Amino acid sequence: AIHRNTDNFHVHIAMVEPYPMHQVGKGRCRLNGEGEIYQRGKFKASSIQSAKSKFVNALLNEQVETQRVNEIIRENIIGEKGKRKISEDRDLRLPFMQLLRELPNEQSKWNYNDKAMNESRYKVDELSETIIKKYFIREYEELNSLLDIQQQRYENAYGGESNNYKENKIKDLYSRLGNSVLKEAREYKNIEGKSKTQRRKSNTAWNSVLQGLKRSMRKDIQSAKNQAAYEALRKQEDREAGI
Repeated sequence: AIHRNTDNFHVHIAMVEPYPMHQVGKGRCRLNGEGEIYQRGKFKASSIQSAKSKFVNALLNEQVETQRVNEIIRENIIGEKGKRKISEDRDLRLPFMQLLRELPNEQSKWNYNDKAMNESRYKVDELSETIIKKYFIREYEELNSLLDIQQQRYENAYGGESNNYKENKIKDLYSRLGNSVLKEAREYKNIEGKSKTQRRKSNTAWNSVLQGLKRSMRKDIQSAKNQAAYEALRKQEDREAGI
């Protein structure tokens, strides 16, 4: 049943068990004065709140504003960020390099919501905020306006009670943007590691060439010395022979 003679719409729902499964002594199942089994139907307050939340979300998620909120976060900001390289941006490179020095040693822990990120997450947020201000300020302002509208709708639906809708969406944005930053950080570290390995290999190869040249030069010098000594000996023999 639905009625509107209160400050909010009221929807009354009844539930029954076509084939009762309850047993005497379990839950709220009892015997009445006539010896018949009965069970008082009652939901926990948390269950009612959860059902109300799902119902409201199902309605509001269909709103154009909600769809636009998700589009701004996932496509206009996160999607576009993926096309930019922070490490190549002159305004962002320095804070990016500073972040790299503060991240956990294990790259497998470089996930925004990982516990290992507790001490360096604020650095990720600072960099995310700088990215938003430089590239996505208009999208962020539009997002804030839409979130204010939706937040008000949720509060109206819950009878003035706040459910932190806006706060949760902003957290979602920073989580997604943070993971995008951390993904680039992993890629940068991997490329840097490969470059160092390649340089070590190049240095090893160059050292090998130098050592070969040195050995060859020593042989040539020794050969020249031997040849000079031989020539000197021949000249001495010629002089002694009176030639």
